[in-house]
Amino acid sequence: MIFAGLGHYHDRILWSWLTALSARVACLVGDREGAKIALDALQAWAIRDGTICEIYRDSTPHVPWTSLTYSSERPFSWGAGMILYDIFSYDKTLPI
Repeated sequence: MIFAGLGHYHDRILWSWLTALSARVACLVGDREGAKIALDALQAWAIRDGTICEIYRDSTPHVPWTSLTYSSERPFSWGAGMILYDIFSYDKTLPI
């Protein structure tokens, strides 16, 4: 992954679907504040970028990942679907 410009592929890149999954886990353990923090971040990125992207840089302002050889997929339906499910789960309209 270093060759593709993704040297921290598994430890520093923020993935939209994993951020959504962390919100779901926070809900499962009763940490609604933690879930809200994750969902608020995802919402801010979606508003800023006009879509849900696959991966984001780990440093503020967490812009979509780009390098000479790779650009974050956008729109990224897997991440968007996970986020939508979590919004409903957070609101308790769907089982987690």
